[in-house]
Amino acid sequence: MNNTKSGKRERDRGQHIQVFARVRPINDLEKNNKCKNIIEIPNDKELVVHERLHDKFSKKFKFDHVFGPSSKQIELYNIVISPLVEQILAGYNCTVLAYGQTGTGKTFTMEGDSDFSSTLNWQANDCSRSHTVFSITVHMKESTIEGDDVLKTGKLNLVDLAGSENVGRSGAVDRRAKEAGSINQSLLTLSRVITALVERTPHIPYRCNKYPFNLH
Repeated sequence: MNNTKSGKRERDRGQHIQVFARVRPINDLEKNNKCKNIIEIPNDKELVVHERLHDKFSKKFKFDHVFGPSSKQIELYNIVISPLVEQILAGYNCTVLAYGQTGTGKTFTMEGDSDFSSTLNWQANDCSRSHTVFSITVHMKESTIEGDDVLKTGKLNLVDLAGSENVGRSGAVDRRAKEAGSINQSLLTLSRVITALVERTPHIPYRCNKYPFNLH
């Protein structure tokens, strides 16, 4: 996305969904365990995942942009957020979602010091096992050539999703298993909403789950 070209901006506005990938660098624990990076980034729109370091079989994925392990926060802002600011000031509603497993760097990417609300099992909580939503609403009053006042409202939702987990592999039981199940259910519904938006289907299943409905 290039916010310096008006024609490109107009095309981007026509897209309901854009997907960006950020690759986390290897952490200290992984270094101590001699883990190796199995992700290759051939260009800024593709990444290749090798199931084993020297495996000939690999999976290639395409994105609107790929950020490597050395990428900085300002790079993400300039490419992902800055173009959205223009749209919000034009009266559009925009949402940025950080999605991934626990420990992949979602919160770091969405980092900030402002107050926020988080939901777990549809109750407000302040914990890492919850979805975090920070909303900014901008109200603008402009005057037309005729002298009439026009009110425009734009909104930006910044969403740090709870980590998606495999309950069986994680060994979660009792309350932890219930939390994981609730999170996975909301993420599944959200994925259906996103798919419906991409495919431009007449019905968007916002009301199937409280979380996507709140974003709507």
